[in-house]
Amino acid sequence: MAGFSLTNTNLRAAAAMVEGMRDAAASQRFRKMLVDSLEPAKDAVLRNIHSVTGRTARGVTVGPGRGFQPSAFLAIDPTIATRPSKKTGRNYPYPYAVEYGHGKVPPHPFFQTGVNSARSEVKANVEAGAAAILFPASSQIGGEFR
Repeated sequence: MAGFSLTNTNLRAAAAMVEGMRDAAASQRFRKMLVDSLEPAKDAVLRNIHSVTGRTARGVTVGPGRGFQPSAFLAIDPTIATRPSKKTGRNYPYPYAVEYGHGKVPPHPFFQTGVNSARSEVKANVEAGAAAILFPASSQIGGEFR
């Protein structure tokens, strides 16, 4: 799947702290927080889609990344949003042709513009979510240190 990956040196440091805790529950919470933080970007991408069939919108997906480092992705599943090529007859993921243009048809960006419009909200969600997981006492008013 092609798409947008959230990467940042501060995010790596926070992920290393979670990994350092050796707490599977904290790592799962961190991964879920990353997935949830991408929802504003997904919503912005969906608002930009003008689809006849609805397959492009159904193909927009957010999920946890692979590997041991907590991560998340926003992408278009090419197995959902496909159509047969007029030239070859083979299926191709047409949202890429819409995003970047094809032949004499100009680009109609919906994915990158949606991601860019939600970038600051996603970043704020990740920062707040990471702080709440890594430093729970400091993220609560009147919290106690134990």
